[in-house]
Amino acid sequence: MDLHAINYEAADRLIDSNGVVYALSRKEGGKVIPERSDTTVALDTLIQLIRAHAAQIGLCCIAKISAGSFQEAISLVGSMDDNDVVNN
Repeated sequence: MDLHAINYEAADRLIDSNGVVYALSRKEGGKVIPERSDTTVALDTLIQLIRAHAAQIGLCCIAKISAGSFQEAISLVGSMDDNDVVNN
């Protein structure tokens, strides 16, 4: 998987396959340590973030991106980076 930015920005976050949000601000030994928050995102919000990611890496047909679950959405991101494939 390619990194799309060298450094994390203040608003960057990690979202797991259950929709739980992790902050990426804490560093230990030069590595970012994700910190779990009490925040979750809705699946629709996650899909919008994935569409923005797809647009940033130059994929087309981003309006067609959809997922029925958080797990599908996370897998979709992996397939974009691995194969440049968008789920229709």
